[in-house]
Amino acid sequence: MSCLPAAAVDWISIGAKVGTPTASPTGVPSFIGSDESKWILMGPSVELKLPRGIAVEVDALYQRTGYSQVFFSTLPDSQNTTVTGYRIRGNDWQFPFLGKYYFHRTHKFQPFVSAGPAIASTWNNIEGSFVSIASGQNLVNINQDTMYRMNYSYRKGTNVGVVAAAGARIKWKRLGLLPEVRYCYWGNAAYPRPKNTVTLLMGVQF
Repeated sequence: MSCLPAAAVDWISIGAKVGTPTASPTGVPSFIGSDESKWILMGPSVELKLPRGIAVEVDALYQRTGYSQVFFSTLPDSQNTTVTGYRIRGNDWQFPFLGKYYFHRTHKFQPFVSAGPAIASTWNNIEGSFVSIASGQNLVNINQDTMYRMNYSYRKGTNVGVVAAAGARIKWKRLGLLPEVRYCYWGNAAYPRPKNTVTLLMGVQF
């Protein structure tokens, strides 16, 4: 039994979204490193229904991101080769706040458009190793005494973007399916997050 009054249930929809970006979620070029992100994002969604086909939607979308990098350099001098490796894994969260407008809201197929701001942040963990090898030695035979390792976590700064989306709500009794195409502009300060992202989403509402 719902703990909400019947009138409140008619105005509030609770659901979830799952989708995938159409480009690398880290925005890391191939010449810098190897992208190892999971190309899927998901999370809960709440929608407040207002009169005349207007609604307000708030999402919390999670995505696992990450990449690896390896550098070779002649440090500390030309007689040595230093191999530097990084493995970065991140927990990325996006929080869009969207105003929506539904067309044909009395029909079972209800197209909609939406737009609004989004806030995002990533909690990263970095594992790194630095190995110095004298020139001429086999790189496979590494002296473990020359290896330095690091492991630390940090939170990347908060990004603020602008979202625009279009899709449709397909109603079946109290259930709604919401296929959607979503575009977000994060700006130049979002690196390694891409400046522009397009995401394909499927939502479900109860």
